[in-house]
Amino acid sequence: MVIDACKKYLPTISCGLSDSRVEILVQDAIEYIKDKKNEFDIVLIDSTDPMGPGEGLFTEEFYTNVKNSLKEGGIVAAQSESPFVNKEEIKKMYNLLKKVFPVCSTYTSNIPTYPGGYWAWAFCSESVKPLSYFADDRYEDIVKTCKIYNRDYHNARFALPNYLKELL
Repeated sequence: MVIDACKKYLPTISCGLSDSRVEILVQDAIEYIKDKKNEFDIVLIDSTDPMGPGEGLFTEEFYTNVKNSLKEGGIVAAQSESPFVNKEEIKKMYNLLKKVFPVCSTYTSNIPTYPGGYWAWAFCSESVKPLSYFADDRYEDIVKTCKIYNRDYHNARFALPNYLKELL
């Protein structure tokens, strides 16, 4: 019902859900990812908070299964909470991610509607470093329609304030 409501009431944001290349699966991610090996170029994790039913999405076992699901050169991007509101959760999450992924970086942005107004995401890979690749041709197509995004803004997302560096 949530997906249908998004399509109906948030058509601008949800328009990609109807793309023929998109497959929507409503199921337990922990179970789904267990048997996947070398299948994905990118895994995006927009999970619940690390409490209650969502706790299993913040374990070394889950992150290892996600890593195993990646093709060579694959990357993971995962929401990693508010650096203001969820300090202990972020610290625990990054400790686990760093055990599993040789490359683990944080990027941030202002999200006024989220708790604290400032949010973090993890960029993880076995070999790909963030900012090591930039698709100039894709950028030129995308930036024309953007009011916020540009190359400087993109690069600045990985510049962290001292308190966050110390936390992680």
